Amino acid sequence: MALTKATEKVISDNLKISGIATATNFKTGSTNVHSTGVEAAGVNVLGADTPIGSGSTIYDDGGARFSGVVTATAFHGDGASLTGIDASSLKSGSDIKAQANSHGVVITGVATATKFVGDGSGLIGVASTDNIQTSTAATFTSKVDITDGVLELPVGNTAARSSIPSIGDFRYNNQTSQVEFYDGGQWKNIMVDAISQPLINNISPTSFSGAAGTSITIIGQNFVSGANVHFVSSVNGSSTAAGSVSFGGVGILTAVTPLLTTAGEPYGVKVTNPDGGQTLLEASLDAGSSPTFTTPAGSLGSGIQKGSTISGIAVTATDPDGQTITYSEVTSVLTSNSNTPASTMNLSLNSSTGVISGTAPNVSSDTTYNFTIR
Repeated sequence: MALTKATEKVISDNLKISGIATATNFKTGSTNVHSTGVEAAGVNVLGADTPIGSGSTIYDDGGARFSGVVTATAFHGDGASLTGIDASSLKSGSDIKAQANSHGVVITGVATATKFVGDGSGLIGVASTDNIQTSTAATFTSKVDITDGVLELPVGNTAARSSIPSIGDFRYNNQTSQVEFYDGGQWKNIMVDAISQPLINNISPTSFSGAAGTSITIIGQNFVSGANVHFVSSVNGSSTAAGSVSFGGVGILTAVTPLLTTAGEPYGVKVTNPDGGQTLLEASLDAGSSPTFTTPAGSLGSGIQKGSTISGIAVTATDPDGQTITYSEVTSVLTSNSNTPASTMNLSLNSSTGVISGTAPNVSSDTTYNFTIR
């Protein structure tokens, strides 16, 4: 049969060619056979598997299997029915580098990213030896760990200090065996260069006339050369600087008093070291003349009968500054009952009036008691 039409010939019967058929295009129904491939709306396998090229076959079970590489510019559909493809992992050769599971993605190796989004509140398992950087937080380039409640600081020698430190940076210097911090100008030893804490144990004398020029010796601890001294009124809180301060060592200062009025007494003594460390011994200094007794020392009474009520016995004193006087016993005889009547009297002393009252001890013979009142 000869084909005479130049463009197309419809053949209703089968066409058998025993030799080579050369054509730019064969068309049958919805299937075109081109010089570069086969275009088909559907492929029917009739009764047997149909080989396609070398190593690939269309099977009569409706599927196609390829032994080589399938290259396509696009796949259509959601892939819900695909089987045999591990969509949960990324591999390099046969090694799985990223594996998805119900919790997320497990990465084997190094994860490199230009940006992480979120506050990181859910991150767990970050190695303490890794670098942790943000645009606002500090950068840790050495080990920082709080395992078991212990903070492990960055460690290094003096030469390993950061060349661009920030205020507040701190580290352990294994060359000096000290914890150090950066104050904005230099690295400092956190123990030596921290703010000092002076302490006052006592002063001497504890009272003076109030006039300027009296030397007050201050005994204490952690004093530093250059410390200053102030006298602080317990009445109104006013603070007056000492006329001068002499440094006698870490445990002694000598301060020269300014003029202090009796209206502000008693005064506290405050010591402030040059670094700002300070301490205050409250109400420790009396400014003004000391009270004097108008009742002379000696016998306050005689002929007192045992068991009688004591009355009319009192001590009196006056204060040249006009301040209130408080009476108290220095010894433990007059007001004590530890060994009455042998050596104590178990009487009362009015702290405001100086009156002595009570019942005379029931002695077995004449007894003299000696005591001191201030």
